[in-house]
Amino acid sequence: MLECKKRDEDKHEIDYRTMKLMVAAISLTLSGLTLYFAEGPLASISHAYCADGMSRDIFVGFLFAIAAIMSAHNGADDCEKVASRLAAVSALGVALVPTSCRDDVASTWHFLFAAAVFAILAWFCWSFYRRAGTKPHPEYAARRKIVYGICGIGILAMMGLIAAHKFFGLWPAFNVTFNGEAIGLALFGVSWLVASHFLPYFDHPGERMKVTKPPVPQA
Repeated sequence: MLECKKRDEDKHEIDYRTMKLMVAAISLTLSGLTLYFAEGPLASISHAYCADGMSRDIFVGFLFAIAAIMSAHNGADDCEKVASRLAAVSALGVALVPTSCRDDVASTWHFLFAAAVFAILAWFCWSFYRRAGTKPHPEYAARRKIVYGICGIGILAMMGLIAAHKFFGLWPAFNVTFNGEAIGLALFGVSWLVASHFLPYFDHPGERMKVTKPPVPQA
């Protein structure tokens, strides 16, 4: 009969670093994949609904994946736990209240859910920035803080550009909504990729995410 070795007591059932890596992978690829599988340009990532086919399926599926991961992510404190739950609900709102590709009530709610998602993403960058200052190995923590700061400010800047375009019709030739969403998601993905402790440059060897347990040296 198969016997399963019990984990060490300090190991959690859910690996939070792997969760962050998954969130990063989804955020970094969502806009590119929806655009690639659409038959034409997209006015926004949410307009994958109108593209139908694989583009819509990827968009909705990725949002459900993000919602599932964020609902299981407790974070480092109660504030991050609440923010994760709000992000999960907002991501589901974006998926379940689709834009109709025109101005109506559904599109307004969709926009509000999307704005909430991006606001929470920016807040997470600030939370990571704040916590990095309390971590050991200051040289590596300082590198992470720079990334978190740039990503958080960048996400807020993209939100401002999208809002200016939506309400004042600025820069119509630059596809501001899609490009702003794509950049904002990419910045969020970068911040969570760094937070997963997967990249050597940003982490002391003792902090780095380990994919497998290193072999025990033989005597």
